[in-house]
Order: sequence, then structure tokens, then C-alpha cells
Amino acid sequence: MKNTHFKKTLLTLSILFACQAHALELKNAFGSINAGYANWNTGFENTHRGEVWKATADFGALFDKGEFYSFYESNVLNHAVEGRNHVLSAQAHIRLFDSDFSFMGKLYGQFENTWGDELNMMYGFGYLGWSGPSGFF
Repeated sequence: MKNTHFKKTLLTLSILFACQAHALELKNAFGSINAGYANWNTGFENTHRGEVWKATADFGALFDKGEFYSFYESNVLNHAVEGRNHVLSAQAHIRLFDSDFSFMGKLYGQFENTWGDELNMMYGFGYLGWSGPSGFF
């Protein structure tokens, strides 16, 4: 009995989400891939980390009913695998009743091979009225 109820609920939610996703209109999208270099031993304080190579990628999409932004960063590529870390973030705003108010959610993770992993999530209400030509982000 529970299995049948679960299947019906899953089918109903799938249909609702499919209809809603079909109704989305893509207004704009952007993305980039970058590589960078830093020498942490030059500056105000010597951190004894030496040279650091990194790679980043980000992507954003603006829809009529919301916005999405994400990025990925991989640091210390020139060091041994044990010393590398990675950061991942994804954030979405879904407009409420075609207004500038939104329901938003964010996922942020930092993954290190030596210190430990951290994954955070937050959700709440947002406001998309302070946007420029590229959207809120």
C-alpha cells in the first residue's frame, strides 16, 4: 500500500515539475572557465604556502520565473593531492507570484583532503528587485 502511494506521489510531482519547467523562459545565460596563479609568500605576511595554481568555472542562468548561479574552484593544483581543496556553490531564486520576492536556496561545500569536508545549505526568502542588466548575480 505504501509503495503504491509513493509511486502515485512521485508521478504527480514529476508531472507538476515537468509542466513548470516547460513554462520557464530563458532570458540570459553566462559562464566562464579561468585559471589563476598566486604566490602566497609575497604580500603583507608570509604564509609559507608558496605558489598556488587554481582553476575556476562559473555558470548562471536568468529565467522569467527565477535565477540560478553556481561556481566551482579547485585550488593548489601544483601541490600534492593531499594539499588540494575544492569549493562548490549553487544558488537559486524562484520568484513568488511573478513578483520580485523569491524563495531561495544555497548549497556551499568546501572539500579538503587534509582538514575535512564541509557542506552547508541555507534557504529562505529573497528579493530580486535590485538587479542590473545581468540579473541579480
